[in-house]
Amino acid sequence: MKLKQGMHSRGLREKLDESVSFIKFTAGTAHDLNNALTIILGNIELAKMDSGASGAAYRVLGGAEKACLRARDLVRRLFAFSSRGAPVNETISMEGLIKSSAMLALHGSGVGCRFSIPKDLWDAEIDPGRITLAINNVVINAEQSVTKGSTIKVSAENAVLEQGHPFPLKNGKYVKITVKDTGIGIPGENLSRIFEPFFTTKHEGSGIGLNIASEIFKEHNGHITAESGPGMGASFHIYIPASEGKPETAAAQKKTILQGKGRVLLMDDEEEVLNTAALMLERIGYKVTSARDGKEAAETYRQAMESGSKFGVVIMDLIVPGRMGGREAIGEILKTDPGAKAIVSSGGSNDPVMVHYREYGFIGGIPKPYTITKLSRVLDSVIKEAKNELR
Repeated sequence: MKLKQGMHSRGLREKLDESVSFIKFTAGTAHDLNNALTIILGNIELAKMDSGASGAAYRVLGGAEKACLRARDLVRRLFAFSSRGAPVNETISMEGLIKSSAMLALHGSGVGCRFSIPKDLWDAEIDPGRITLAINNVVINAEQSVTKGSTIKVSAENAVLEQGHPFPLKNGKYVKITVKDTGIGIPGENLSRIFEPFFTTKHEGSGIGLNIASEIFKEHNGHITAESGPGMGASFHIYIPASEGKPETAAAQKKTILQGKGRVLLMDDEEEVLNTAALMLERIGYKVTSARDGKEAAETYRQAMESGSKFGVVIMDLIVPGRMGGREAIGEILKTDPGAKAIVSSGGSNDPVMVHYREYGFIGGIPKPYTITKLSRVLDSVIKEAKNELR
């Protein structure tokens, strides 16, 4: 008996070691992909601006731009898998996210999906990459419980939890998602354990999918429950707090770029990222001075202060391998000028500094890859905040 328990413990440790190694590899790969996408997306946008909206080149570049944005969303999912940092939330239309998450999970499986989602489903303020991963895991669990040719039902509804509800959740409005399969069901003795790490009764299961999903929903102040019985299939019910805000529509995201003016100090260790971002900034009206690490940025800022030509905004890459990055450089810059306005940027959007940038001395954050429109809006917001502080 002890030998069997020891072998089981070693097996769990081996699974955990493999998972940790893969997670580290995934995080590093996702970071590098985001840097590459910053270069590609930025240059596509610059080329679109030069091509004229009525030409064939503009349409071709538009297709490439859409592909880049899809790639960005895929990288977000990689980060969602690899990161245990705080969620990076935005207001999202849940109808589209639920459908795309389920279809991605079932792609190539031979299992179909029937949706029942109302058009007036509430939006939610979530980290889209993480919630996509969580829904993926729940749908994959359902897919593994049925045979090919079967159909899984995914439904959603607006739900209001009032006083006396049975869940560890606050009263209020929630988006309720249900994933139902027609498998053999979950025995009662296993139902309370299905969200435990490494617990599985499936040959192909790892035992971590539902655990990860449960943790992600908890991070979003949500909850997941399951109900089942032998021969009844299983139903998973997910509760995610509804948002009072409204998501940006595609049309809103394509609004006119906000032009600006003033001097910007831009720091990044990758030359092509630096060159592309500088061209984007110049296109929207800013004069750009570049630096390749935090030490150079801090020294450039100090010299500008001494010469009376202060920078209006500093944009710094968070981490520079082997040299001073933005995390350290912001402290040096604030010593020179306690009123410095700095924006942190990174290909690793789930880093705590990106989430809680004000706690580290920054007043804005912009994850890579970013569009010219997004860049212009972040800069405009920072500059307006600086003006309001002077009143």
